[in-house]
Amino acid sequence: MIPTPRTDTLARRALVVTELFVAAKSGDQDDCEDVVRDGPDLAVVADGATDTFGTRIGGLTAGRAVAELVADVVTDAPTGIPALELVDRINAEYGSRLGATVRDLPPGALPTAVFCAVDKLGRRVIRVGDTSWRTPGRTHLGGKRIDRINAQARAALLHSLLAEGTPHEELLEHDPGRQMILPVLRRQAAVRNRPRGSALTHAGIDGRPVPRHLVEEWTLADDEPVVLASDGYPRLFMELARCEAYLAADLARDPLRIGRHATTKAARPGHVSFDDRAFLRLDPAGG
Repeated sequence: MIPTPRTDTLARRALVVTELFVAAKSGDQDDCEDVVRDGPDLAVVADGATDTFGTRIGGLTAGRAVAELVADVVTDAPTGIPALELVDRINAEYGSRLGATVRDLPPGALPTAVFCAVDKLGRRVIRVGDTSWRTPGRTHLGGKRIDRINAQARAALLHSLLAEGTPHEELLEHDPGRQMILPVLRRQAAVRNRPRGSALTHAGIDGRPVPRHLVEEWTLADDEPVVLASDGYPRLFMELARCEAYLAADLARDPLRIGRHATTKAARPGHVSFDDRAFLRLDPAGG
């Protein structure tokens, strides 16, 4: 039997990448822990977690190493792959590449990443962790409760210090709020990927099994474009230019990141943002 090429109806259903962007918070792309990749069947945004222990793997930060690993596995996967099988493949590769490096590390030091992928022909979105995605009619922002708690605690301290007269520039240079929450950031892996956890349980790729209920999946309509992004964007729009414009305005208003879009870290002096950011848009072929 001669294989049927992906033309006509299938080709019209497929999604194609129309915008792709990634930038480091420092302004130096070598520091970036976000990865965007377009593969034959799947495309992905992977966000490596900021490592608070200073671990490096093969010359890369721990977060970047895992983000690259995730992107490699996702873009090598075939259309129609079940979401749970995709995560299993990622964890198998994690063990193969990083097992010897991470064997003796405590959970809080495990290199970690999150991701959002789209099956371009199957028109499915698969997500593990706090990345974001949207279409013109629906938005699923990332975020986890433990980060929101930490961000609000940090904001409360910095607001109090500002009220006492501490200069804004001093808090940007030496962030006591970040130091205050650092012990929690280093221990929150204890509630990551727990099969039966508290309200603080969240998902991430760290070599341990990801509970089924934390592997998310959605189906797209035939005519829906879709945007995937890391959490470096406080608001997600369908156009990259609008995401960038909103981020720039919000950074100008609140470089400490203690206002409407409070986070666990500020935009440090000399940096261009508070976090790495990645954006990927896909549109229906021929649309």
